[in-house]
Amino acid sequence: MNDENQQKLRGIRRRRLLTVNTYLMLKRGARYIPPVVRAILGILLVILGILGFLPILGFWMIPLGLALIATDIPPMARWIKRKLDDWRRRHLAEHHAHSSGRTDSKD
Repeated sequence: MNDENQQKLRGIRRRRLLTVNTYLMLKRGARYIPPVVRAILGILLVILGILGFLPILGFWMIPLGLALIATDIPPMARWIKRKLDDWRRRHLAEHHAHSSGRTDSKD
């Protein structure tokens, strides 16, 4: 494999790991953290995410905070779970396409 394909595979693996960790974090948060604490933590993540240009903070905190808040709203929780599953399936298929040597994409 050439360097470009290896970099693509590393990127795919990194994104997949991020998706899996996000899903697990939201699932554990819904199970172990009381709803009021989840809401406060979600709001705090969004507020700190707005300051993402500062060191240590990041813009990644905004969607994570919104997802944490949405876990207490059943329609939003279903939507987030569906989107994460779709995203995981799409990137898993992309990973299989790259690992088998095919580079055609549907994008």
